[in-house]
Amino acid sequence: MSHLWAEIHPLSGDAISPLLLYAKQLSLSTDLLLKNRKYFRFFLLFIFAFVRIQAPYVGNFNKGSSNMYETNKRDYTLGEWLDIWLEEIAPTKRKPNTISIYRDARRRLLTHHPEAAGILLVELNALQVEGWLDSMRQKYAKSTLRHIRVMLNQAYKSAIKGHNCDDNPVKDAALPAAREKEVKALTQREQAAFEGCFHILKKPIDEYILRMYLLTGLRRDELRLMQWRQYDPQNRTLKIPESKTEAGVRLLPVLPEAAAILYMIRCNTEYNKPHDYIFSVADNGNKPFSTYHLRYICTRVSKAAGICHVTPHMLRHTFATRLIEKGADPKSVSMLLGHKNVVFTLQKYVSPDMEHLETEIMRLSQIKKS
Repeated sequence: MSHLWAEIHPLSGDAISPLLLYAKQLSLSTDLLLKNRKYFRFFLLFIFAFVRIQAPYVGNFNKGSSNMYETNKRDYTLGEWLDIWLEEIAPTKRKPNTISIYRDARRRLLTHHPEAAGILLVELNALQVEGWLDSMRQKYAKSTLRHIRVMLNQAYKSAIKGHNCDDNPVKDAALPAAREKEVKALTQREQAAFEGCFHILKKPIDEYILRMYLLTGLRRDELRLMQWRQYDPQNRTLKIPESKTEAGVRLLPVLPEAAAILYMIRCNTEYNKPHDYIFSVADNGNKPFSTYHLRYICTRVSKAAGICHVTPHMLRHTFATRLIEKGADPKSVSMLLGHKNVVFTLQKYVSPDMEHLETEIMRLSQIKKS
């Protein structure tokens, strides 16, 4: 009989067992319940009442989760709810990379507006959200502010589903006009200086990953989380099975220099099974490079080279710019980067340096440059 009650409501058998115990105390046998509609109706009402009492403590969408939250609870603060949402709810519906973006968005919001954590979820209004975003527009690009707004919006949608609040103030909060983030590619001299300082890195794997960004143009996490199963050494291709956009799912040809790097990594490490990460900081290959470690080695090399702070995304822009400078077809460059629109690639990703522009304009000169 107990398994039937478990089928009636998606609670555990332990949660339903008090009903069976109570039924025994009342000497209500299964036969009596089925034969006598009056008793059966009464018992069903008892079940629904019990479930109603238990429902607020069912927990989240993760079955068996250790951190339980209460549905219908109306006194969560924004800080409490964001913690619950990011730990318990969002990971069941979003990819790890998206969760990482949401965590960064929360950190930025609460760093600049720590008072936001103490505001009750049900008391926040659209004007407050707009005020927070507007105050941060001088420091952050529009894309970053959009991440913060999306994070809050998704958190409120989940809160409404759990009856923790009735309204979503974020959907009425307008995104302020903010500067568009401009990512510059390294000039040829800056790239030479950057690569000339790779020797200061202690581990060869640190140098290898920076060179691979310059040789593949992959997004930060496309390369950071790459596994050996994605690499086909015979055909010299890398398969990008998941990406930021549909166009990002692609097959990427591998340069001989990049193939040589992958060969050295494979020969000098023990973690070369299909599901091992290519760029791993652990001996067993189960742990990929962290974003913090990437930031650290980029900063270290940048300072040694005496140039601006370099990021993996700048190296991606540098890859695209060098290809265009060497006469590559823009459509092909766009496809290699995983873009849908060639115009977007040329507008956002290509920034030829002055030396290249001088070389190009000299095509019209009758006087050869000495």
